Amino acid sequence: MADTLRKEAKENEKKALEGKSFKEKLSYIFYYYKWHMLGLLILAIFVGSFIKSMSEYRDPYLQIAIVNAAQTADFDTPIREYELTTDIDKDKEEMRYDSSYVFMTGNGSNGFDVQQVEKLFAATSAGMLDLIICDEQSYEWISQMGYFKDLGDVLSKEELTRYGDRIREAEVESDLDGTIARELAAIDVTDSSKLKSWGWFPEGKVYVGLVMESEHIDRAMDFIRYLDE
Repeated sequence: MADTLRKEAKENEKKALEGKSFKEKLSYIFYYYKWHMLGLLILAIFVGSFIKSMSEYRDPYLQIAIVNAAQTADFDTPIREYELTTDIDKDKEEMRYDSSYVFMTGNGSNGFDVQQVEKLFAATSAGMLDLIICDEQSYEWISQMGYFKDLGDVLSKEELTRYGDRIREAEVESDLDGTIARELAAIDVTDSSKLKSWGWFPEGKVYVGLVMESEHIDRAMDFIRYLDE
């Protein structure tokens, strides 16, 4: 039945095109098949875009969240300068940073913008962040939520001694039994000459910490050491 209908449709179409000029045939085809053609065009664009994005995709080398920084600062140049000191393979890897996190006081729970909080939570949970650089106000909230990895499990004895009282402790509540543990959450990098020259945080304390779900601990620590040079 279906084959018969298709044959009849082809015969009717053939008859409709008989005796028409080339221009008329094009007009006929466009009129009756424009939505079909549009669908194919959209599909072709989607497939082309997907192939292009896949061919251009590069694995994350290091992923940094910069929270409550000056939005007028230049973030790209310092990041690219740091790249020059690494073994990054730019054909396969890329540095990723997001400086759009602005936890504005006066809105949302605990004085923070709820959407920004949710954005940070989603990024950390999905393993899309390795490192957080933030002001003191943001640090207090982020550390209490347990987003930072305990530096006591990462730093060597020499590094613990070198950073000394610049290491900030945080009280973190366990999700399992509710007990409170004190962890080494972040490092005070307020006096970093690099951060000062970059102008990311014009005033106040600045802290940097590793994200709990980070898959690039060594690279994140390398960036922290870079800030301290």
